[in-house]
Amino acid sequence: LAALFPVLLTGCSHCPRIESEPEVRRDTVMATGATRLSAETRNGDLVVRSGEAAGEVAVTAHVVGIAATEDAALAVRDRIEVVTGQQDGVVTVGWKWSTPPEECEEARVRFEITALPEWFVALESSNGDLAVHGAGGAGVDLQCGNGDVRVLGVAGPIKAATSNGAVHVSGSAPTLELETS
Repeated sequence: LAALFPVLLTGCSHCPRIESEPEVRRDTVMATGATRLSAETRNGDLVVRSGEAAGEVAVTAHVVGIAATEDAALAVRDRIEVVTGQQDGVVTVGWKWSTPPEECEEARVRFEITALPEWFVALESSNGDLAVHGAGGAGVDLQCGNGDVRVLGVAGPIKAATSNGAVHVSGSAPTLELETS
């Protein structure tokens, strides 16, 4: 039977998937004059909570390397750069590879971000959940390719879409534009 159906018995990928332990990285972005948060991750969750630290945005990244061996997964994790900044009133958060990934190498980065409650929040993930708790008073725009979207206690307009997951909204918002497929 195994000779007839090797993919079924060995999995869909030819690559072993060993994950490193998450490495926690913290950053603070000076956000004086900012009114908007824009965060993106290709693979991982984004969680934004309301905070009152005027002029600062706290960012915590949980970085995981994925490869064929434990040592390779640790090396992958070390090649992930968390990128933050502020320009023209927009605080940006994301990650990039320091060198391109090899075959069978992946990374996952989960962000926890604290933003001012009155800001506009825009989040995007290709593969992971998105959540906003109490931030986004000027509105939220959440775009998710594969994961759930959760919005709690947002006073501004809400636009949320996912192509493979659920959308959950709790609280009152002046307008809702929700999509799931």
